[in-house]
Amino acid sequence: MNQVDKYIATLEGTKQEWVSELVCFMREVYQDIPETFDYKMPTYKGDGFYIAFAARKNYFSFYTSDVRVLSLIKELSPTAQTGQRLCKTKIYRPSCGRDIDRRN
Repeated sequence: MNQVDKYIATLEGTKQEWVSELVCFMREVYQDIPETFDYKMPTYKGDGFYIAFAARKNYFSFYTSDVRVLSLIKELSPTAQTGQRLCKTKIYRPSCGRDIDRRN
């Protein structure tokens, strides 16, 4: 079991669901991007960009060097707080029933 999987195993409930779903998405859709565990969170470093995320006590944090992603998150979740390279949103169980779009 790698460090990311160990981290997921320490989470419970919705926190575990959110992180697990995003890790699965990254592993399936972006298989060529190396997965590491930096700063106590799953991290993916591509050619000139990075994505990292974690479930915190009361929120989900998402870090990226791509500001377009932060704009998209803010559009999809207007209550999310964004910074220069960070987006924080409260952890909740989505009620819309939609799955993450997994591009082929």
